[in-house]
Amino acid sequence: MSAPHPYPFYKELYNDKGRSDVILRFGDQRVLAHRLILAGASELFHTAFKSKFPVATNAEYNIEEFAPATVHAMIKHIYGFKYDEDHLASKPNEDQKLYFWIDVLLIANEYRIPSLTAVATSSVLEFLRDFKLDFAPCHWVRTRKDNFRKAIKIFVELENNVTLSDSSCQDGVVAILCEYSMSGLVNELQLDKILEPIEPFSARLIRQLSKTRK
Repeated sequence: MSAPHPYPFYKELYNDKGRSDVILRFGDQRVLAHRLILAGASELFHTAFKSKFPVATNAEYNIEEFAPATVHAMIKHIYGFKYDEDHLASKPNEDQKLYFWIDVLLIANEYRIPSLTAVATSSVLEFLRDFKLDFAPCHWVRTRKDNFRKAIKIFVELENNVTLSDSSCQDGVVAILCEYSMSGLVNELQLDKILEPIEPFSARLIRQLSKTRK
């Protein structure tokens, strides 16, 4: 899923009380961390700890805008652990997996951690490729089609609401959609209806193209 961590001994320092110099707090949880390690992995941490504001020297650093599971994913990635969605539930459903990895993508974007962005991007695209829709008229395919449509809607809204510093994930989603026929995207997935509230011109364009390109 990702390249070997350049400093594998970081795992030994994770939540290490003896050598920690900052406490990361999120929700009702905390992790004992190290400014130097955090700053080396994240541009945001680097900027914060070099600043002249209290955050540079405070004993605690609060992370409030993300769910605890998402923050754990970031911290464990920084310290060299392989961290995936298996912790979410004994058998996480498709929605849980997708939302988890999108949140990881967003926290990687917020904290400017390119290696975590790559991990989240790979996981999201693998998730979407696994659908392998053939648009056959059966209940199983309809259910997967509905879930796939829901996932694409999330990415359309994400594109409209968030500026990602790395567009690899969005580019990958577009590439996956291009594997399907234009008529399939409109007639089966209703991609035009997903786009309509945000990109009405694009919605009209693909509707017209679907009539001429099968």
